[in-house]
Amino acid sequence: MTDRDEIEALRQAKEELVERFGDRPWFRGAGIAPSESGLVLRVNVDPDVEVDDAVPVPERLRGFPVEVIHIKGYAPRQEEETARRQLSAAAEVEEESTDDPLE
Repeated sequence: MTDRDEIEALRQAKEELVERFGDRPWFRGAGIAPSESGLVLRVNVDPDVEVDDAVPVPERLRGFPVEVIHIKGYAPRQEEETARRQLSAAAEVEEESTDDPLE
């Protein structure tokens, strides 16, 4: 397997992790990371949320090791999008309030 093939296989495995666990409340993301033994898959898990044991995170996926990292990370995308819309709306209100009333 060439380096390019390995990277592509890792990307596909990462996407599989996102598909499997992306809707879980404890899931904070997946990635590819270097380790002493080469590249590994990494699953970020919120330390404040219990991991659902019904579908455990595999130790290996498609032949690649999987590391579980407990990290607070960012809020789920849904909350980020809501915050982004609120900031955008606030900016529009601010822009309207600073318009010259004589124009």
